[in-house]
Amino acid sequence: MSKSTSSSPDDRWYRAQVPVRLAGLAAILIGVVEIPPGVGTSGRPLAVSISATVASLAWLLLIRPPRRRPVLLALVLLLVVSGGVVTGLTPGGPAVALAAVGVFEAVVVASVDGRIGVGTQRAQDCRGFLDRPSGTSVDR
Repeated sequence: MSKSTSSSPDDRWYRAQVPVRLAGLAAILIGVVEIPPGVGTSGRPLAVSISATVASLAWLLLIRPPRRRPVLLALVLLLVVSGGVVTGLTPGGPAVALAAVGVFEAVVVASVDGRIGVGTQRAQDCRGFLDRPSGTSVDR
């Protein structure tokens, strides 16, 4: 059997997104460690440590999303909730990106799944409105 030397756009996208996602996670974690209360072994720093670890693991597992929907949804939920906890414990820090990435993943999962139409009807309505010559009224 010969191995194909060409790669699909999906393969190229995956290879490009992995370093970007890892660098983003590293930048967030550096900020979480540096900004008070930081990480530690008791009290609030311990809560930051645990929540940041859970969010990081979910982030890493979502780099190559699982095919089983319940596992995927559990990872997205873990990322959003634990990222939100870290954000609450370290206000003003970069941890808000953990929850934001989780919400973004949730929207992507829902739109790919077909459960929500991300503004498709509204976009068509706006396009129809914008295509009208100026000065014409809207039909009521």
